[in-house]
Amino acid sequence: MSLAILGILMIVVCFALVLSKRVHMIVPFIVVPIVFAALSGASLNEISEYVVSGVSSTNNAVMLILFSVAYFCVLSETGMFDVIVGKITRVTGNNVTVVMIATVLIALIGHLDGAYNTTYLITIPTLLPIYKRLKIDSRILMFLTVMGATAMCVVPWGAGVVQLTPFAGVEAIDISTRALPFAILALVMAFVWIGIFTVSYKRQGIGAAVMETAGEKEDVSDNPNARPEKFWINFIVFVVSIICLFFVHIQIYILFMIFTAVVLVINYDVKTQNALIRKYSATMLAPAILFMCIGVMVGIMTGTGMVEAVIGVVLDAIPAGLARYTHVIFGILLVPIYLVLPYQVMLPIYPILTGIGASMGIPAVSIMLPFVLQYGTACSPLVAATNLGAELAEINVIDHMKFSAWRCWICSVILMAAMCITGAVF
Repeated sequence: MSLAILGILMIVVCFALVLSKRVHMIVPFIVVPIVFAALSGASLNEISEYVVSGVSSTNNAVMLILFSVAYFCVLSETGMFDVIVGKITRVTGNNVTVVMIATVLIALIGHLDGAYNTTYLITIPTLLPIYKRLKIDSRILMFLTVMGATAMCVVPWGAGVVQLTPFAGVEAIDISTRALPFAILALVMAFVWIGIFTVSYKRQGIGAAVMETAGEKEDVSDNPNARPEKFWINFIVFVVSIICLFFVHIQIYILFMIFTAVVLVINYDVKTQNALIRKYSATMLAPAILFMCIGVMVGIMTGTGMVEAVIGVVLDAIPAGLARYTHVIFGILLVPIYLVLPYQVMLPIYPILTGIGASMGIPAVSIMLPFVLQYGTACSPLVAATNLGAELAEINVIDHMKFSAWRCWICSVILMAAMCITGAVF
């Protein structure tokens, strides 16, 4: 059986099990890939190497989730976010539109460093309590965060743009400049979705239900771990930690290690510190374990050559008459591709696309343009940052995928249409 068929079957089986919700997600991401790796003819030693390689690639993500979750959970215990949320809610009242707009704007700012991890860590923990207070679906928080972050993917220092520069043959700033008008369009679409959600919530009468509580003072008296008298010192630590995410160039998880320790020492005695770590251990470990399991699948798909084989089948399926539009076709299909394949699959495809474009007289930078504003990675359960965001938003990553993917695909197709109409991709 060919690697392409095995790869497609493996993807189908994995996601059928995931979507069924009849088994924990670690089962399809560990057992199924190993079985299909064996069917591909890989030896036990080779499978072991693939697994080690894949799991090793998740080390930074695992450390990040462990200590970022610990940091925000402990900080939340102090009641600092409750006080902030109380003040913001009194300002916004029952205006869900203002809260949603704030979500997009905070996500824009949070994505200035070009990393989804940072964006989720800044936006979601801050706004989730407000969404709960106003009875707004947490999936909307995640979706609007994605919309805001995607519009900011044009920053020339972001991983997405930097990753494309070797294939585009130009400087990162040149790619960003060409993509900027479409980033503005992406931001406009974010506000269109806000309008749609607002109309929906008004029809449900959410505003009336919230009006009674919007002006109430936040009460943290029932939380024995609240430290309202230390609000300002905790707030200063929080602000400093966010600043460090942007300007201190070390691994982010190291920063969260440090600030978790600082918050624990500032607020609690050793007995309470131990109790809080035990309290949130499951919250910390669940996504960390999932990340490592995803690493197993990615490592096996990459190591066995299934990824290249599946992409080869897709390329062969494109008629010769459509060769000029190959990059456009991939741009349109990018969201569904990333739902079932790791985002790294496109790296070996970029040279193929630029080569096809060169034969048609299309500049490489135009070929790469559809891949700057990528909605797909932020919807994929195979991306560590997406799982982090879902965990912070307290939603299942598959539920996020079901809610956001088709909406993001609509936005992606609209962007591609705009690029084609303006001739930017030709």
